[in-house]
Amino acid sequence: MALPPLLALAVALALLMAGAVSAQQLPPAPGKPPAVHRTPAGEIMVLPAPKAAAPLQAKTRPPALPTAEPARSHAPPLVCAPKALTCIEVEGGAQAQRHVPLTIGQPFLAGDVPKGATLLARDGRGGALPLQIDQPATFADGSLRFAVLSTVLPSLAAHNRDRIDFFLGMPAGRAEVMVPPPDITIKAVAMIYAAQLSMITFGDRTGYNPGRPFLAGETVTIALGEAPEDRYTLTISRELEGGAYPTLSRIAEAFMALINQGRNFRAYKVGEGGGYEHLWVTSRERPGRSFAVQFLYGGQASLRATVVQAWQPSRRFVASASGGRLANAWLAGPVVSETTQTVAFVEEVSGTPHPQLTARFAVRSYAGVETVRVDAAVENAWTYEPGAGNLTYNLQLLLNGSEAFGVQDLTHHHHARWHTVRWTGQTPSVHVRHNLSYLLKSRAVWNYDTRLKIPEATLQAEGQALARAGTRPMGTATLTPYMPTTGGRSDIGPLPRWTVLYLLSQDPRAKALMLANADAGGSAPIHYRDRKTDQPVSLDDHPDLRLIPNQQGPDAMPAMDNADTPWTVDVSHQPSLAYVPYLVTGERYYLDELMFWANWSIGMHPSDYRGGSLALLSDEQVRGQAWGMRVLGEAAHILPDQHPMKAYFTRKLANNLDWYVTHYPRNPDQGAISPLGWVEKGDAVGLTGPWQNDFLALVIGWLAQSGEPLAEQYFHWLSRATVGRWTHEAQGYCRAQAPAYYIKIRDPDNRFIANWRDLHRLNWPEITRCPATITDGYPNSPGGYVAVSLAMLAVAADLGVDGAAAAYDRLRRDTAIDFATDPTWAIVPRQTPVLGGPYGMDAADR
Repeated sequence: MALPPLLALAVALALLMAGAVSAQQLPPAPGKPPAVHRTPAGEIMVLPAPKAAAPLQAKTRPPALPTAEPARSHAPPLVCAPKALTCIEVEGGAQAQRHVPLTIGQPFLAGDVPKGATLLARDGRGGALPLQIDQPATFADGSLRFAVLSTVLPSLAAHNRDRIDFFLGMPAGRAEVMVPPPDITIKAVAMIYAAQLSMITFGDRTGYNPGRPFLAGETVTIALGEAPEDRYTLTISRELEGGAYPTLSRIAEAFMALINQGRNFRAYKVGEGGGYEHLWVTSRERPGRSFAVQFLYGGQASLRATVVQAWQPSRRFVASASGGRLANAWLAGPVVSETTQTVAFVEEVSGTPHPQLTARFAVRSYAGVETVRVDAAVENAWTYEPGAGNLTYNLQLLLNGSEAFGVQDLTHHHHARWHTVRWTGQTPSVHVRHNLSYLLKSRAVWNYDTRLKIPEATLQAEGQALARAGTRPMGTATLTPYMPTTGGRSDIGPLPRWTVLYLLSQDPRAKALMLANADAGGSAPIHYRDRKTDQPVSLDDHPDLRLIPNQQGPDAMPAMDNADTPWTVDVSHQPSLAYVPYLVTGERYYLDELMFWANWSIGMHPSDYRGGSLALLSDEQVRGQAWGMRVLGEAAHILPDQHPMKAYFTRKLANNLDWYVTHYPRNPDQGAISPLGWVEKGDAVGLTGPWQNDFLALVIGWLAQSGEPLAEQYFHWLSRATVGRWTHEAQGYCRAQAPAYYIKIRDPDNRFIANWRDLHRLNWPEITRCPATITDGYPNSPGGYVAVSLAMLAVAADLGVDGAAAAYDRLRRDTAIDFATDPTWAIVPRQTPVLGGPYGMDAADR
């Protein structure tokens, strides 16, 4: 079957005397996309002749995670071949390997790979390598922004490092033989059951108002079922008496300890505050049996039990797929094919598909490589189908009839997903090290300080954290499931700490933790897929939809009874989980994760607050606007040009940038906004958090550097405040107060303050002379507000804001921040600052 020309992988056999090098013609520059336009054009359908897959090796059940690569010392910067655009380094595992398959993601600087050009690949000895380019995303001028690159290395010695250089070239235009999907059978067998789950509620408080109290000396007995051994009695002590939520929470915790001492039942707490006065109880045996909850208590306080999930016996469901069939193609060309089949779990007895549980099998086969890769994802994510809620099951994954993976007693959260990657034969052992200099130069991420050397102890700690983490399906790894948790956190920043540690070190331990946390993000209940389109549910099609369970109103989702999970998700504390994983691996699973997080970030708000299908983030906290705009920008920029959701996320990003520019720099009513450039705290008129303004400026500045002209306009307006508070000491605003937590920006008559001297006097009337040193904002901490401001000033310096470069340099000299163990905010100017340096890759390149 002929492929559509825009995605046909025209891989040329260039340099014939040296070997085969494949290349791809870039698609023409896309025109302006319509507001709502979904097309299957980007879903390549292939049906070539199948080939036989390699037989499975006899093996026991493998671990949930692939074996980690050996730790490496901190390697020096990559030095690419002369005239190479960029390069990567590959390192082999403990054994020598032949025909080594490799697929990566690679960002590019605007203009480096122009429209109509392509890429060629050579190894470190100058030998030509086959290269296949898939899923390109382009800039407005048609040059390549990002692509998925695949090759096969002839060999790789044990623990050997080799370099792959990428050169600019022109397509040869020869026809290519496509790698066919392999002949493989895949089966996922799920024994789905429902153990009874009951929720016990202690007391009847209303918010902060206490209810009828438990009294000291009273006894409370809870009987679970009929057995005498399952009666649990607690005497209310002085510490436990009362009817407010702290007391009720302690009573719930006391009963949890009592019940968990028994043999037949398990009690636990979940959610915000551990569920406070709520306690969940289920049987230890799975699926167990139904049971009654009875209370023996003569006092006045309230006790009640609710069956959250009724008992159901085990039922066997199977999701099956085979290779060589028509399927969605993610990778298609002469080097590699990857096709995805979406399959419902069907009950064997009745033949009825499960309303929610779905498998997605992505099968990857490389030319000349016997082993076949299967990325098996299991989703509980349909938006409008009945039966939504948590599911419990045991699951086996069978490849060609042999067990490749299994999990027992898994509670699969509603609107969540997980995946596992398995190979039918020997698993390739390759660690890829990207060219950090070029990756930063591409503007795909912020410009982190490459002079930092991450200590070995820090990288060892990352590996130890991963070893302790919950990484089985529905595990949370090292994430913070209760996202509103305040204080310093390793996941809050332009990118999480673990991601920046990986970028700067390119260490396999840091990479493994980053990918584990990206996988753990799949367990959050934010994955809402539309069965009609098989994509994240569109707010254009459903402008009244809110992506929060059990909401009322038009276009509401089906109600759920069993919807409790460990997660409380919010936009204001949301980390960037899937973007860099996709950026460096090119794995479709992580791109889907990125889309789900982006769509939830705009769809979780009430329709009236977000402007319906406009999907505005302006009603969020200022920090929420920052992280929401970040994930929108990540999705809009890196989605392939032909992806059916590309136009959707591009439009949502544009809607928000247009709103910001219209509401702030272009607002004809300048009295309605701060003339100094502050974004007001939405829930507290007259206040703002300078650090939250820095968050927003960092994201808007990154979008500006990524080619969004409206973002640059908004950034320069924001810089009046974010930069101005560091540069107006002569006008009466002390630098020592620049990193303040919250400040007032309106006078007693509710008018915005219009000059820096009055702003300082309003907030610090007692300070009449500026202090010589900065003491606020944790000035020497890598996670303090001064560190946040340094990052913001670095971006402002690159975007030409007056005084920003000098302010950055002075602040850096005035502080003693060591970013080596926590480089979350270690963003530096790309150009040499006015008074010092050099900083950044551009300066180092000179």
